[in-house]
Amino acid sequence: MSHIWPALIGMAVITFSCRYAFFAHSFELKLPEPIEKALKYAAPAVLTAMWVPIVFMQENRTLTTDLTDPFLVAGVLTLLLALFIKRTLLVVFLGMAAFLLLKLYQ
Repeated sequence: MSHIWPALIGMAVITFSCRYAFFAHSFELKLPEPIEKALKYAAPAVLTAMWVPIVFMQENRTLTTDLTDPFLVAGVLTLLLALFIKRTLLVVFLGMAAFLLLKLYQ
């Protein structure tokens, strides 16, 4: 168990160092334009990697085809809400509320 703490502290130091470079105003860090453009897709790519397996791969199935599945219905509803409502927190709240209601009344 004693080897866990140095690993955790090391990961914390590395994470802090990487983030400090972007958020500290003590020195100017200017990334090249292609990298800045590519970084705009990082958050959607990570979020997609998280929600696709949750929505489409339920209960050891490879692809859900049940159109009454709460994960699928709430995911589609959240997607549609995100197209029309630009307030991210509101869309997340409404999507979670829709999922909760669908799950409760299933």
